[in-house]
Amino acid sequence: MATTTDKKITRADSNKGSAPVAASKLLPQNGMVFRDASGYATDIIAAGANPFLGIAECKADNSSGANGAIDVELWQEGKFLLGFTGSTLTQADIGKKVYATDNDVCHLTSTSRTYIGTLAEFVSATSAFVQLDVQLP
Repeated sequence: MATTTDKKITRADSNKGSAPVAASKLLPQNGMVFRDASGYATDIIAAGANPFLGIAECKADNSSGANGAIDVELWQEGKFLLGFTGSTLTQADIGKKVYATDNDVCHLTSTSRTYIGTLAEFVSATSAFVQLDVQLP
């Protein structure tokens, strides 16, 4: 039967996703998000052990909730302007792999860091556009 009333519809975009948030976590808007060993979204890279899930579209405050009490909406494709530390970026770095040092800073070396994508566009010695490369299971 055809509907005659408004209804909510869920849409899945190819560049977006969501994940249940770990207990006691506050994930800031535009911060990088990772998957912990239990499968929940977190802001911790755990010395590179936690895979990259994407960038939080909006703040997800589960600071007083149980595992999975809320979901975080994520950008999982696209180029994002991100900050770097530990090295001075140059135009020659385009195409290099990028690793998260924490949920806000990137680096060009992999030691104890999580892979997040490729340097796509040089902006300055401390920032560049990164093409995200989310490796979903």
